[in-house]
Amino acid sequence: MSQDTESSPPTTGTTLADLKNILLRLDAIDHEMQPLKEELRDTFAAAKEKGFNPKLIRKLVSLRRQATDEARAELDTLATWIETLR
Repeated sequence: MSQDTESSPPTTGTTLADLKNILLRLDAIDHEMQPLKEELRDTFAAAKEKGFNPKLIRKLVSLRRQATDEARAELDTLATWIETLR
C-alpha cells in the first residue's frame, strides 16, 4: 500500500517552519482581501439597486476573463440551450 504524501503531516523542522510561514502568509492575504470583498459586495448591491441582475453581471465578468474563443463557445452553448427551452 502506498502512502498518500498529500495528507501526510510534515515531519522535519524545516518543513514545519515552511508550512507555518505559508499559513501565516495565507492568513495575511485573507486579511488584505477583506476590504476588496466588501467593495465587491457593495458594488453588486449598487448594481442591484440600479436594476441590474447581479448573477448576470457575475456571468459577464466571468466571460470577460475567458479567452475570446472560450467565451464565444460558452455563449453559443447558452444560446443553444435557450433556444431549446423556448
